[in-house]
Amino acid sequence: MNYIELSGTNAVCRSLLIKTLEPVCKKYELTRLELDVLLFLQDTGNKGDTAADLVEMRKLSKSHVSLAVSKLYEKGLIDKRYEDGNHKSIHLFLTYRAAPIVADGLEAEQTYLRLLFKGFTKEEQKMMQTFMERVKRNALLALEKI
Repeated sequence: MNYIELSGTNAVCRSLLIKTLEPVCKKYELTRLELDVLLFLQDTGNKGDTAADLVEMRKLSKSHVSLAVSKLYEKGLIDKRYEDGNHKSIHLFLTYRAAPIVADGLEAEQTYLRLLFKGFTKEEQKMMQTFMERVKRNALLALEKI
C-alpha cells in the first residue's frame, strides 16, 4: 500500500461517516462536532469526560471543542460540574435531553460500520481492528518522536 492509496481510503471512509451521520445532525440541528462531543461522552464513560480529554483523545482543536461544548450546554444537552475539589477541570455529563440524539447517533454509527464491513467475516473484522490498533499505536509513537 502506498500513501495515495492509504489517504484515499481514509478520505472515502471519512466521507461515508459524514454522510451517515448527516441526517442526525440535520434532525437535531447540530454541527458534526456537537454530535461528536455527545457520542464521545456516551462512548468513553468515566475514561474521558472533560473537554481536554476530547481534545487529546480525538486530536481536535481546543477552540472548536470549547465552542461546541458551550453550544451543547446552552441547548441543555450537557451539564458541567467540578469534581473532587478540582476547580481546573470541568467534567461534562449528558443530560436526559441528549438521550434521543445519542440513540440516533449510535444507530447511525452502527449503520456506518455495517456498510464499511459488508462482506467481512467476524474474524476478518477482528483482524482489521487489530491491524488498525497497531497502525494507530505506531502513529502515536511517531508523533511523540517528531
